[in-house]
Amino acid sequence: MQAPHPPLLDIQHLSVQSGTTTLLHALSLRIEAGQRLAVVGSSGAGKSLLAHTLMGPLAPPLRVASGASPGRALICCGSRRRSATGSADWGSF
Repeated sequence: MQAPHPPLLDIQHLSVQSGTTTLLHALSLRIEAGQRLAVVGSSGAGKSLLAHTLMGPLAPPLRVASGASPGRALICCGSRRRSATGSADWGSF
């Protein structure tokens, strides 16, 4: 019997801070191969911050407070593209 594939993403208790302010608190999620995830929320809820955190190191003063190794991308995928406005085009990951 083959061993099961590891999850594409497995995050436990991810927290992101700016100074002493917690911006994401204790986020846990697991995505298996073939699953899809939609992140929805109101403006300012942290959707973009989550995407930036997953894609790689955060610029100071932001920092990963727990749930990941500092300075390490949580997922690995192709390089992100920038639109003409400078915003990231994350696509699907």
